[in-house]
Amino acid sequence: MKIPFAINDTNDIVFVDDVPRGKACGCRCPLCKEPLMARKGDINAHHFAHIGNFSCKQKALIRFFAIEFILKKLQKSLQSEEKFKVSWHCDICYETHEGDILKVAKGVAKAEKESNHTPDIHLLDESNRPIIAIQIATSNRIKKGIIDYCNENKLPLFKVTVKDINTLIEIYKGDINLELISNFCRNSKKCPKHLSCEEKCSGYGYKKELLIIERNCWKCYAKVNIAILKIKNEYHETKLFTNQDFNMAKEKGVKFYNFSHQNFYVYRCNQCDNTFRPRESFELEFYKDSSVLEKIVMGYYCEKKDFHFK
Repeated sequence: MKIPFAINDTNDIVFVDDVPRGKACGCRCPLCKEPLMARKGDINAHHFAHIGNFSCKQKALIRFFAIEFILKKLQKSLQSEEKFKVSWHCDICYETHEGDILKVAKGVAKAEKESNHTPDIHLLDESNRPIIAIQIATSNRIKKGIIDYCNENKLPLFKVTVKDINTLIEIYKGDINLELISNFCRNSKKCPKHLSCEEKCSGYGYKKELLIIERNCWKCYAKVNIAILKIKNEYHETKLFTNQDFNMAKEKGVKFYNFSHQNFYVYRCNQCDNTFRPRESFELEFYKDSSVLEKIVMGYYCEKKDFHFK
């Protein structure tokens, strides 16, 4: 192995450059507890090695030290009330979220390995209950059992990939890259209709934003306010509006005209009374050059049950 870390007689982790050369380093392997020597030559990178013709698996050692370094970093951040910001692309609402994983955490602990399906690290609430899980991986894959465990216990699962010594050294220096594995959407909320749903339903409503957009009337070129809904990064016209959506849009200066016999609404120009026919759906290209005057969160929408709620 060419691991630059070991434990000393007081079980503290030490870096190879901070101890004497050879057997005088007084260090041991954290896995097998056998003595190590510090190899500090002029050709190869400085590292620890077992004394004798055996060694422990490098991946197991990388995982051990990565877990200890991340624990120490999280504990230090909690004690100093330092934020630990992460960002992730959400597969539920298709947006990028940002957040501080230590915002509601009161403690951090290495998970008790009841089975191979228990994550490595838990962030804890004030009652010492796990609220976030972190798994150290030496490859791109995480065992399905760990993902199932987190889903069953409603724990957001983050992964730290440590494939080599260089990544381990970066973690030692405090550079930790957390990747979200299980979906955790800041824009979704449990749909109340899901409780009585007999079908297989995602059970979530997605954040519904009312966008007030400024367009030019195609006839007189006057400025006209129109309103659309944004849900899951998709854009919808008035067919999906509730009465509350219509009322809010009208308060923001949007003028509608209802073709009652066709059961849909159009937008009307205040200057020349010209009407705009709505489209079936709004693509990003349709309004990318328009001015979004205001975004108003109107609640949530469950697409499986076609249900709006707060």
